[in-house]
Amino acid sequence: MGRQSGQALLYGIFMLVAGLAALFFMFNVGQLTREKTKLVTTADAVAYSAGLMHARALNYSAYNNRALLANEVLVSQMVSMSSWAQYVENWSSNLPRVHPECRGIAQVENGNYWSAFFSMLSAMRKFGPEYAVACGLMESQHIRPHIPNFSDLVQNATTAAVAAAEVQKSVIKTAQQILHTGFVAERHRIMQSVADANYAGDGHVTVDLTAGTDDWLYGPGGAFTKRYDGSERTRFKDVTLEGAYTDAFVKERRWRSTAVIPQLGRCFGKFNYVDRAGGTALLGLDEWHAVDTQSYHRYRARRFIGCRKGETPTGMAQQEASVTNQAPAGTYGGSSSRNPSAHRYALQTNSPDMRYSGLPGYYDLNASWLTGSNSNKEPVLRHSVRLTRAANQLRTTDGSTGQIQTRGDSRIAAYETTLADGVMAAVSGTEVFFERPPDHGDNRWGAKRSRPVELGSLFNPYWQTRLVEGDVASQWLRQGVARP
Repeated sequence: MGRQSGQALLYGIFMLVAGLAALFFMFNVGQLTREKTKLVTTADAVAYSAGLMHARALNYSAYNNRALLANEVLVSQMVSMSSWAQYVENWSSNLPRVHPECRGIAQVENGNYWSAFFSMLSAMRKFGPEYAVACGLMESQHIRPHIPNFSDLVQNATTAAVAAAEVQKSVIKTAQQILHTGFVAERHRIMQSVADANYAGDGHVTVDLTAGTDDWLYGPGGAFTKRYDGSERTRFKDVTLEGAYTDAFVKERRWRSTAVIPQLGRCFGKFNYVDRAGGTALLGLDEWHAVDTQSYHRYRARRFIGCRKGETPTGMAQQEASVTNQAPAGTYGGSSSRNPSAHRYALQTNSPDMRYSGLPGYYDLNASWLTGSNSNKEPVLRHSVRLTRAANQLRTTDGSTGQIQTRGDSRIAAYETTLADGVMAAVSGTEVFFERPPDHGDNRWGAKRSRPVELGSLFNPYWQTRLVEGDVASQWLRQGVARP
């Protein structure tokens, strides 16, 4: 029995050593699993933080572009208002000469009711009730003295508003420039900060970009965004006009007052009328131009036979906000065709100087997403990062924990953690995409108005981000087979 107990002791010691070795191995495997899981989770956090930066940068640029558009629309409205105020003043100064009936209508204020009544009948016969009422009010002693002051007030206010808009445009453009020029360096700093925060007190991890997976800099056709200046601002012009012309007062300002009694004789059946026309146009890329005119159109018999129509200008004005004066173009609400004489005189009048810099340079998607081969596709910005952790940083038996270190004089050898390329690596990627939140991913916000799917641009702030699976190259990088 004694001999047998000695053999059992040896067997027990052997089993104990084997169990300790297995436990030691399990500990090392557990530490490796922990390290890998933490590295993958950190890679996802780093990639998602970069994706959020991309989405927020695009949305910020979209808000900036909208602010620039709002200032341009304001300039168009101020130019229109200034031209209209000058026209009203010019019309008021011309009334006693071209339409004395209007002063007779205004005599109602002095109790001369019969004089006002007969003047109103005469005016209605010549140019209609709408104009008769309007010109009578213009000749009112309570209104007429204040018209020049009102015109000056409007001109000063509109000039100041344009100057304020120019300051705001300058600030917005500077902010855009700072964002896009310093974005890459700030993105790397944020990504490294997120990684360091996840590994606070637990060693170091390195953040790098994977080759060919940074669409912000190297997407289809170049960088994902581009600054448009000079003659490339045509897209901004189209969007600006769309916004400006939602205000009907900017696009065209016109009405007509027609006489209630037709002409007799050779002009039988013809009605005299007063035509008011005006509008605001964007000439080229650097000038807003507004024109307002009004003329009395009267039919008269020719000397021998037939009937002709004559035009008597009653009011006209123009207003420009420009870098360099350009040749007038457009119909200006029909002014050039409806009141040609008044329109010609309007273009010869002087207007206050409005210091204006033209349409601003702006950022939008790369031209390949707007007009190139990808213009009919949903724009997508992909970005991938690779995190690496050196073997001596790992919390394993031969890493940084110090439980057992492999030394030449050590009697116990640690399990050596052999890593591909000498580092543990994890790869993660994000995708920034354009989606209007209420529409469940299809962007058919205008479907009820028979509009197509809305593709992304930097005029609408609906950019979002999500984590995505990496490609084959990223999988290789994750295993350390390929270098970034």
